[in-house]
Amino acid sequence: MTVSGCVLGLMYALVAIYLVGLPLLALGEAVFSRWQREFFEYVRQRRDTAAKRNGFLIHDEYPLMTEGKSNS
Repeated sequence: MTVSGCVLGLMYALVAIYLVGLPLLALGEAVFSRWQREFFEYVRQRRDTAAKRNGFLIHDEYPLMTEGKSNS
């Protein structure tokens, strides 16, 4: 095989990797983001359940300071 044949083969291989890899990457990201959302929702439910069981009130946002108290 000549040098130009090797270069052409490498170019075809790179194009094939690009054409196959991008859809696989997008699919993987979609699956992972769905899994991540479900996992965080599960953790949030567990946290809220434990907080209610222990008598704590959990808010969606955690303020750095409560009224009348400072962080220092």
